[in-house]
Amino acid sequence: MKGFHSTISRRDFMKSLGIAGAGIGAAAAAGPAFHDLDEMASAGKQSHAWWVKERDYENITTEVDWQTYKNFDAVAHPATPVSDEVKAVTAARVAKDKADGLAGKVPGADRRGFAWYTAAGRGGTAPAWDGETSFWKPSEGDVTSPYNESPEYNTQVMRAALHSFGTPAVGVVELTPNIKKLFNKDLISWEDRNDAVLDGKVYRFPNKYKYMLVWETQMSATQATYNYKADDSNPSGYGSSVPIGRMDAQGYNYGRVVMAQATSFLKGLGYAAVRPGSSFFLQNSAYGIFAGLSEQARPNYRMSPGYGLCSRQADITITDMPLAPTKPIDFGGHRFCNTCKRCGEVCPSQSIDMRDEPSWDTVVPKNNPGIKAFWMNWDTCAGFGSPVNCGICQPTCPFNHPTEAIIHPVVRATAANTGIFNKFFADMDRVFGYGKVRSAEEMEAWWTRDLATYKGDTILGSGKYIW
Repeated sequence: MKGFHSTISRRDFMKSLGIAGAGIGAAAAAGPAFHDLDEMASAGKQSHAWWVKERDYENITTEVDWQTYKNFDAVAHPATPVSDEVKAVTAARVAKDKADGLAGKVPGADRRGFAWYTAAGRGGTAPAWDGETSFWKPSEGDVTSPYNESPEYNTQVMRAALHSFGTPAVGVVELTPNIKKLFNKDLISWEDRNDAVLDGKVYRFPNKYKYMLVWETQMSATQATYNYKADDSNPSGYGSSVPIGRMDAQGYNYGRVVMAQATSFLKGLGYAAVRPGSSFFLQNSAYGIFAGLSEQARPNYRMSPGYGLCSRQADITITDMPLAPTKPIDFGGHRFCNTCKRCGEVCPSQSIDMRDEPSWDTVVPKNNPGIKAFWMNWDTCAGFGSPVNCGICQPTCPFNHPTEAIIHPVVRATAANTGIFNKFFADMDRVFGYGKVRSAEEMEAWWTRDLATYKGDTILGSGKYIW
């Protein structure tokens, strides 16, 4: 299908739009000469549509008289002052609108709406360990009790809010005695207290904080395919990552924004939102697995059914909001890893376990025993320079491949139900050349890619539409 081109003439195309007679000539003369619709759709390197014309420098469609136009002078053109009477009227109207919303009289203007609006403006840097400190909360005279529906509905509210902030998947884990084992024992203390405090290096959490909200941040699998570099000095033939393919940096940046917004939203609803420091996240893969966002993968971190290995750490916040726990999932990913081994084949430091079956036996002291898994040699992985200078195992996973090609959804659906064809699927992945090193021409072409059609960029705020 790659060589397919539409075979409709420009005149026929104009006719199909209802532009006839002299209109055709005028429209044809104004437009560029395209051989077919595919050329027209992909014309240019900017993100403008084909029908957007360029003008000369400083020749905007709004007429400007440069002899009259001067630098703005705030003294010569002062703003009209707003009187105290007008301010009072405005304040009264805003207060009534807020009161009506909190009383349930204005759809979309309830406590959730106010909390979401404030949270949406947060981000840019990671919040304090106890959550975003600048957040909306009811003032005196407003509803002061926390927002609360059923745990199931509360979970849906959190999913809806966090999805709008930029995360594709949200789960909930109940903090049972088993789950608390996932945390660093020297950093966390669970106590009968009212509020969380940081006591030196120890986080002292109230036992009433019963739930952990978990979400993931996606990174571009398309962009990550620029990660590979050839290096014959390593057994795999691959070297450290190429900078323009390192989407983990962008993913972590997105994660900080979502974290600030998530904690602000929770606090705006009247609940705790605590997120200890970075050392707390050593088990972040486990959080996402127990929350039902992913399965354990061969390289000892998470594989998502929708994004393969191309999702960043499972961020969390611990809260006292009543939530409905979500269950772990099985999409055949862990079983697929048994025979695939694609990530291990490209590993420059040979740190990824290449055994045919998971094992209870760990390989380095950093591994925490008690699970049957493929074990990562974190000593050699870190010794090679990860995570900063490596990450090529991430884009290699077959579950990363885009769903536009019909075969990839078929492979995933089949792998979820049977493992009979898993080796065949992995072999075909090799045959079709996924995980290859980009040529110098391809690397250079990234800088001049067609921004109107390229699917690897994450355009924040655009949703799934192409405008």
